[in-house]
Amino acid sequence: MYDIIGDIHGHHEALRALLYRLGYRFRGGAWRFPGARRRALFVGDFIDRGPQIPETLALVRGMLEADSALAVMGNHEYNALTWHTPDGNGGWLRRHTVTHRKQHDATLEQYGIDSAAPEGDRGVLDIPSPRGRGARRLREDLQWLRALPLYLETDSVRVVHAAWTDEAAAEAQNSRTSPRAGSHAPTPLVDDAFLHRSAFGQYRESRAVETLLKGIEIALPEGAWYLDKEGSRRHKTRIRWWLDPAAPVRTMADIAMPPADRELGHLPVSPRQREKLPGYTGSLPVFVGHYWFTGTPAPVAPRVACLDYSVARGGILCAYRFEGDPVLSGEHFVSVDASGGPTGRPHRFA
Repeated sequence: MYDIIGDIHGHHEALRALLYRLGYRFRGGAWRFPGARRRALFVGDFIDRGPQIPETLALVRGMLEADSALAVMGNHEYNALTWHTPDGNGGWLRRHTVTHRKQHDATLEQYGIDSAAPEGDRGVLDIPSPRGRGARRLREDLQWLRALPLYLETDSVRVVHAAWTDEAAAEAQNSRTSPRAGSHAPTPLVDDAFLHRSAFGQYRESRAVETLLKGIEIALPEGAWYLDKEGSRRHKTRIRWWLDPAAPVRTMADIAMPPADRELGHLPVSPRQREKLPGYTGSLPVFVGHYWFTGTPAPVAPRVACLDYSVARGGILCAYRFEGDPVLSGEHFVSVDASGGPTGRPHRFA
């Protein structure tokens, strides 16, 4: 079975503490569960924001190479890939704006790259051999991250960073890059054509990546906007895609994610906007990260759980001990705080 772990954002010590609390031990160069009876399963967002990003990637990569863990890509890994990849026209697949640089700065700094310097603004994937050991290490780590799947699906569970729809999953599955034999883990971003098309909104590859890694977004009523957590003006909002379409909805605040009661509580939801709520009707539980939850961890729907509880903002690093249960339970969440201290009830693990 799996221990599914939420967004880490460079909090290496918290990750070590959470793995230890889950019963994993460092043996033979990697963290493993005794007897290989369990595997960790990461929902992505290993980089940016936190204090020990290279160390976090080394730990996660070591577990994957030891076959004691699996992982999917997060939007921060995708953003880093496109930030560092040239677009063929003198720019990059993700523009080097002030906002984008701010989101990626912690990673650049910890790899010894000054993004304010001319050479630091180039990206490490646009030249064959970047200067400096840190830049070369970041290049290697990004090339490894590029091979992570956009989602994982087993006989008992689905894991994706932000949102599951059958259409988005099918688009990733139908890419020219096939999953490994015996795997349900498509890795289409290793294909140059898919990666480039994913960065531009008019292509179906972009819509698939947007859904799987960033979530489902709908437009606010004409003229309405609010400031997001980065201070940017937003005319759209991510939605709680897992909501039952028949659930009572009064205002945009009822469907917005992250919550924006004060900003959106006065805006009505139109019938057309309600139609964009896909809900989740699959039989397999789905685990996601991405959404900066706070408070006591709990499922958001009978078969959907979010494991991002804002460790990068003083929250907790959260996991779910999955035993194959088709209906999820709050009893199975395990967490530590950002410093690695235990939170919540004690747990006993076999």
